[in-house]
Amino acid sequence: MNTLQALPMLARGLSPPVTLSVHDATPNPRPAGPYAVVTDGLDGKEFQLHAQEDGHAPQVRRLTVLVTLFAGQDQELADFRPLYHAARKLPDLVTRHPGLPPLGGISLGPCAAPRPGSSQGERPWAAVRLILTYTE
Repeated sequence: MNTLQALPMLARGLSPPVTLSVHDATPNPRPAGPYAVVTDGLDGKEFQLHAQEDGHAPQVRRLTVLVTLFAGQDQELADFRPLYHAARKLPDLVTRHPGLPPLGGISLGPCAAPRPGSSQGERPWAAVRLILTYTE
């Protein structure tokens, strides 16, 4: 299961269940309910493995994926916290990522805890970073 599939599943498992729309770019117009934006970030080589018989030397690479969570309209910060805590469980569910070979591992990177919205009605948000390791 990839991140785009795992997020709505986690949200539905909350009590009460949350309908979470997931996007690969900031939607315009923004949804009324809670939503998430999943973006690929830094992709870099960790190290190179020994060359195989065919001469190919596989590389272990690491991709950082940012999952930004936005609260629904008129949603209080206290209502939003369970969604953030559920999103921190993503490393246990994600097994693949679109466009990548099978993942060798996934871990939770730095996270930005939910913060209150501004007085102008800005929605609370939070961010979870996933670090995906794969061999290419």
